[in-house]
Amino acid sequence: MNKKEGFILINTIIISLVALIMLLGLTYLIFYGTRMSGISKRYTSALEAAKGGTLECLTALKNCTIINSFKCEHSTNTWSAYVSDTTNATSHSSPEDIIQHADWQKDYGNYRVSCKIVDTRGYTNGYFYAVEVVGEKIGGEERAWLSVGYRLEIVGL
Repeated sequence: MNKKEGFILINTIIISLVALIMLLGLTYLIFYGTRMSGISKRYTSALEAAKGGTLECLTALKNCTIINSFKCEHSTNTWSAYVSDTTNATSHSSPEDIIQHADWQKDYGNYRVSCKIVDTRGYTNGYFYAVEVVGEKIGGEERAWLSVGYRLEIVGL
């Protein structure tokens, strides 16, 4: 009888361990899924703010109400002819560059949208602007970064 009871005890312990491991795995998946859902929701909010800000930024670009309207008149290839020192020019390789050196910035509730013109190309009847847009939650980690191409046609040329 002792052998049978020992075998049943070992079987019960093994089955209990398997059930415990399965339960821990399921709990981990539930918490991980909840976390990913929250991250996705926060990113979506920042993305929507960036999309809305993009429309206003491009309207400001069209009307040349960007802080530095010099960019609306000359291609970036010729800036060195007009500016004696271009050593402080920043890159646009990170969202921080765009936020710190924005050409246009606006707050939408808890979100701030920053817009920077990173390249300007002229062609026969207008300009093509490469614009970087960053939407971020003020005081938070959520951030969305968009690259937008915008063609501005000049009518009457």
